[in-house]
Amino acid sequence: MTAAGRLLAAIGRAGPAALPGGLVLGLLLPDLAGLVRPFLAPIVFGILATTMVRAEIPLVLAELSRMRRLAATILFAMAALPVALAWLLATLGAPGDLVQAIVLYALSPPLMASAFVALMVGLNYPLALVVSMVGTLATPLILPWLAVPLIGIELSISAGALAVRLALLVGGAVAVALAAQRLFGRARIEAAGDGLAGGFVVLMVLFALAVMDIAAARLATDPGAVLALLAVVAGVNLGLQAVGFLAVPLVGRADAATLGVLIGNRNMGVVIAVADMPAGSLIALYFALAQIPIFALPLALRPLYRRLAGRAGGSSATS
Repeated sequence: MTAAGRLLAAIGRAGPAALPGGLVLGLLLPDLAGLVRPFLAPIVFGILATTMVRAEIPLVLAELSRMRRLAATILFAMAALPVALAWLLATLGAPGDLVQAIVLYALSPPLMASAFVALMVGLNYPLALVVSMVGTLATPLILPWLAVPLIGIELSISAGALAVRLALLVGGAVAVALAAQRLFGRARIEAAGDGLAGGFVVLMVLFALAVMDIAAARLATDPGAVLALLAVVAGVNLGLQAVGFLAVPLVGRADAATLGVLIGNRNMGVVIAVADMPAGSLIALYFALAQIPIFALPLALRPLYRRLAGRAGGSSATS
């Protein structure tokens, strides 16, 4: 194995513990954002392909065959929860721009990278992959109908154009993952598990470098407001994860924990890219700060995830 391969494997074995490093780098080196941001699209594509490459096709097909559970999960996470949150926040008298940010986060599809996180912490990887993938593809069917009536935000492209864009993104990543499986075989891919996990962590760190400059700039000028919003962001993430955990009587502990990770961690970037909003809005800052619990909570909550999954903590992040 090359030196680079050994380094990636070491990063992969660190697993979730290595993810917060991206946040620290993003906050300490915001000037790097300008260098990394032009490559954001291929970075996202790489994250998706890396997430999918370890998928076992029979297990994925088994999850896809549970259409009722899959549809109910998507509709609950991306439609029912945003409606409930919009009502609750309005009832509590929350500021309008904060309501927009929180509800837009809840309208976003589950983060596909959460599937790899589920793999690293011992949860149901096929379930996480299928729900996040189908949720992403379902975004054009849900988002345009709810964004305006709930929070008054228009989309800058049509639902059809959004559907094509997301289908190409997800379909391209699936094609690359399937090609890699055919080229290298399951045995070699599994043997390279730590290295793939390390590559995933590196890509996530690059993603953090590309988006955290917004938070770094605001932190320098108004740290109190940023920290207060961060507390809200983390609370929303944890609250949504707790909602997923409530499904234990229906799907069991491991799957409920997996759903919690998916419901709590959303791909807000997909929505921000097509939403019509002013630059420098609270929503943009919310998106940047949302990366902090997304990166940090897998490490903090790993003992809980493993307990819910019925697994003892192991030394390997990909075990």
